[in-house]
Amino acid sequence: MNGSDGLDGTSGSMGSMDPNNPASGGDGSNGTDGSNGQDGGAGGDAPPVQIRVAFRSGSHPLLQVSLTAAGKQRLYLMDPHGGSLTVKADGGAGGSGGKGGRGGRGGSGGIGTPNGNNGRDGLSGRNGFDESPGRGGSITMTYDPQTKPFLAAIHLSNQGGPPPVFKEEPVAPLW
Repeated sequence: MNGSDGLDGTSGSMGSMDPNNPASGGDGSNGTDGSNGQDGGAGGDAPPVQIRVAFRSGSHPLLQVSLTAAGKQRLYLMDPHGGSLTVKADGGAGGSGGKGGRGGRGGSGGIGTPNGNNGRDGLSGRNGFDESPGRGGSITMTYDPQTKPFLAAIHLSNQGGPPPVFKEEPVAPLW
């Protein structure tokens, strides 16, 4: 959240410029300081992702891919000769900090003999700090040995997370 702006000062009272009865003008009051912006919140961590890759043979071989994360499963049928799949387990972006509030202007001094002094301007608040992104989730890919030549078509991203784990073992058809 952004900070609040400071309040402007009030002008000084009017004095007198009458040579027989001079009176100085009143001083203007100071402006108040602006408040600081709030810091952004941290990004959320990504959940672990499980990937299973099975081979579907035929005149045009295909890959069956199952993705499971946060209790949800998605199934994909992929052509490894021209298709690709990108799996992201990146953490959420960190929040932006709020802007600091503007300091209020000092009030002007009143007119008189002599004139009153102007009030000082308030200080602006500091901007909030941006927060860091969340950590990437772990990725575990279990793939059938027949799919190994085609795994380059599956791209993985888990920035700030642990290195992906690859397991080669027989994977039965997924559907």
